[in-house]
Amino acid sequence: DDGIIDPAETRRYLTRSLEMLITKREELPKSWEEFAAKKEWKGHVAIALGRVAHESTLAALGLRQRDYKFAHGAVHRLPSGLALADSYHCSRYKTNTGRLTAPMFESVFATARDLIAAASVRRRLDLQR
Repeated sequence: DDGIIDPAETRRYLTRSLEMLITKREELPKSWEEFAAKKEWKGHVAIALGRVAHESTLAALGLRQRDYKFAHGAVHRLPSGLALADSYHCSRYKTNTGRLTAPMFESVFATARDLIAAASVRRRLDLQR
């Protein structure tokens, strides 16, 4: 294993509160408790689709809300190594009022892809040492 994440080897882990890209080699968490129990999420990115998802993720991990303020486009590095990327929820209200535009939404996913790619390169370099 060279540590490189091939997009063809990933799958999305989607719940009402959280979207994550998980490599096909990994087991998917079956519950919030199992998600929270995993101590190492280095190189993984979770996209919180709305404030409720953001707060649910922090609560599941036992983290304080005030230390990680929700803001569209924000990325939070959590102690477990997980990068939590925030997006406004893509509700009809948010899109119809222009609070969330397609470019804004796509930007969050582009950032997540960039974070995953950077983590993949770091793993590759670590393996070469």
